[in-house]
Amino acid sequence: MYFGKKETGINAQGKRYVNEMLEYDEDQIADIAKVAFETSMKRKKVLHNIHKSNVLKSSVLWNEVLGEVGQDYPEVEVKHSLVDAAATYMCLNPGQFDVMVMENMFGDILSDQAGGILGSLGLMPSHA
Repeated sequence: MYFGKKETGINAQGKRYVNEMLEYDEDQIADIAKVAFETSMKRKKVLHNIHKSNVLKSSVLWNEVLGEVGQDYPEVEVKHSLVDAAATYMCLNPGQFDVMVMENMFGDILSDQAGGILGSLGLMPSHA
């Protein structure tokens, strides 16, 4: 969404519009998933997969690919959570999270929230 094709204009009804494209392919998702699983293996072996598969096709593909990569890491427990629920869980019990994996926009939002909870907005680490 941040780096994909962006379009603005006026539609046939004379209304302003914007169209921003979110695009991942399975190799990109698999690369991200492998880093997340490898990191989980070095920690508590729990991976929180944050998505919005109830409305986003990108999250459906994300979950499918994550599941495929996860077959190579049977020791890691994957916990799935919708992004809006994860935001609530982070406020109520942030200690339940160790390694989280998600697409870029969700990560930007939740990392800022986590920084706010700790009082260190903008200082939270992430893996790029």
